[in-house]
Amino acid sequence: MRDLEFLPEWYPKLRRRKRAVAFQAWVTLGIMAFLGLWMLLAQRDVHARETELRDVSSSLTRSVTELDRLKTLEKLKDQYAAQDAVFARIGRPIEMTRLLTTLEELMPPTMSMLDLSVSTEEIKIDSLAARAQQQKGTNRKMKMKLQGVTPTDADLASFLAKVTAKPFFTEVAVVYIKERMDAGHTMREFEVSFTLDLGQLGVN
Repeated sequence: MRDLEFLPEWYPKLRRRKRAVAFQAWVTLGIMAFLGLWMLLAQRDVHARETELRDVSSSLTRSVTELDRLKTLEKLKDQYAAQDAVFARIGRPIEMTRLLTTLEELMPPTMSMLDLSVSTEEIKIDSLAARAQQQKGTNRKMKMKLQGVTPTDADLASFLAKVTAKPFFTEVAVVYIKERMDAGHTMREFEVSFTLDLGQLGVN
């Protein structure tokens, strides 16, 4: 028995076209959804990279600031090192003040100081007590040469006796003594060298 076809010929074609159009629509929607998801992920990645870039830029700014601060500290360190080198040669202000005060107390009223040259040095020491404890320390000493004038040899002898009596003055020696005319008066010009133990003086 033969089946009769009551549908027109164009109807199956129309249905196939509708299915093809629907399939294309779903494919297009899928592609658009994929592209939208991809753009969303790309945006998130860009945002993450921008945040990372800001963090790196901020870290770089802090590093530059810290580097500038470090350079400033290094300059201050060099300045302090230079000052310490100068103080090591001439002594710190408090050392010179105490030294001049001590010398003024020891000098007779008629004696005048013409010049005073000073140099400081570090000397390694190894005392009996330090050897017993197996420890070594350092001692700072100041080498000095004092030039002055005095009316009489007795004043000079008195000054030398007072200097020698002080425990922190060592290696006291007269470099020279000669006559000097001052306003028609005969004076005694002299130069004395001695060493000052800054540790015993209480200056470290």
